Amino acid sequence: MRRKSFSLVLLLAGSMVLLLLLGTLAMADTPGWYQQTSGTTSPLGSVAAVDSNTAWVSGGACLKTLDGGSTWQPYTNPNPGGGVYISAVDRNTAWAVTPLPILSVYKTTDGGNTWETQLSNDPGGVWMAQLTAVAAVDSDTAWVAGFYYRPDHHINYCFILGTTDGGVTWSSKYYCGNEEVSGSAIVLWDIDAVDSNTVFATGSNVDNAGSTMVKTEDGGASWTKLTTDDLVPLNVSAVNSSNVWIIGMDASSQKVIAKTEDGGGTWTKQYSSSTTTINSICSVDESTAWAVGASTEGSTTNGVILKTTDGTSWKSQDPGIAAPQLYGLDAVDANIAWAVGENGTILHTITGGVIPPPTFTSITPTYGVQNTMVSITNLAGTGFKAGASVRLELGTTVVNATSVNVVSGTQITCQLVLPGTLGKYDVVVKNPDGQEGRLTKGFSVTNVCGGGAAISLSVFGLMMGLLSIAGSTGLRRRFRRKKK
Repeated sequence: MRRKSFSLVLLLAGSMVLLLLLGTLAMADTPGWYQQTSGTTSPLGSVAAVDSNTAWVSGGACLKTLDGGSTWQPYTNPNPGGGVYISAVDRNTAWAVTPLPILSVYKTTDGGNTWETQLSNDPGGVWMAQLTAVAAVDSDTAWVAGFYYRPDHHINYCFILGTTDGGVTWSSKYYCGNEEVSGSAIVLWDIDAVDSNTVFATGSNVDNAGSTMVKTEDGGASWTKLTTDDLVPLNVSAVNSSNVWIIGMDASSQKVIAKTEDGGGTWTKQYSSSTTTINSICSVDESTAWAVGASTEGSTTNGVILKTTDGTSWKSQDPGIAAPQLYGLDAVDANIAWAVGENGTILHTITGGVIPPPTFTSITPTYGVQNTMVSITNLAGTGFKAGASVRLELGTTVVNATSVNVVSGTQITCQLVLPGTLGKYDVVVKNPDGQEGRLTKGFSVTNVCGGGAAISLSVFGLMMGLLSIAGSTGLRRRFRRKKK
């Protein structure tokens, strides 16, 4: 009985390991961007990616994953009935701030089950307060940006607060006072912290007619005002004290991606489009960054994902679905990132957003007779896309398949009208994005059913062998007759 129980345990353990392995392999094979099930149709505004397994989402719903996005579970909203901006440190620790009407800062250390109110201040009367952004460095250090304002007088007092003791105390790090840009008071829209010392914040006046950007490299003891040329900086993502990307608005209200490599002294415009709105940007290193938003053509709005891998040029990536507008983005590294947006959309990549070329494992049948038509019942592989084409290649001889049917991402059927040229041909599948997969010498064009010249020689040899056997048998019979 013990042996059976032990064997059963081993069998179950082996099955579990196999399932985990298959799940890992399946995830590893997932190409480009793909949609994950959020369980909500509410708009999602921001995401905080911690590692390859952990990410927090906020917006119309508060969600978290601990398994790479295979499942998303709700966490407690510290602002019931309202939205929050969130910045996470790990799977358990995160800070959240609320927008209107009360300035509030919350912290969780148990994965979002409960939240501690660390700062809450309702100015009351005609004054209102708003926190616009939060940036957590570690479990002890975090920064928030916001402003007080009087709607009836259009007066804004913007500020930056910081903590270095886990939120036990928050102190004023930057205060705009009655500072004005282009004739009106300024508002800080975003903040990003490289570490406990280096922080960037961006803002503008209420009409976006003037801009401001500030930087500290000594933990907020002193601040430097940066110029962004003719751009109003709305969002910021810093790699270090020198390399920083911003999303800015130009004079025509067009969103522009710009970068500085000298700490904000000079800015280079890298991307803009009259039909594309950029909502969020996230840098990984000096060469790698993502941005998300939406493009509008007529009455149609589609989600947009952009990426740079050389720190200069930006290229579009396929969202993997007919994505709606995307609002938030965060990356773990150059390969792993999440993007969120309208209708509860959560997109994920573990391949840097890159769709790999198609690959082959086999083709059925593997041969056909020259000058005939052959039906390919199973061209097997991975990464096949709708609209793919199939062809055979041998030197300058090219045969394009007809009736190509992409049954799934792993199977294609088609028909081939074979040429008179014998030989072993490469089989090539070309996806609509131009990427190709090749099965070298995967298909043979022969002159007899069942093979080529080698088969013909084998058949000839077999026939000669049979004739030889028949002949020798006849000789033995005649020899026996003579002896009698």
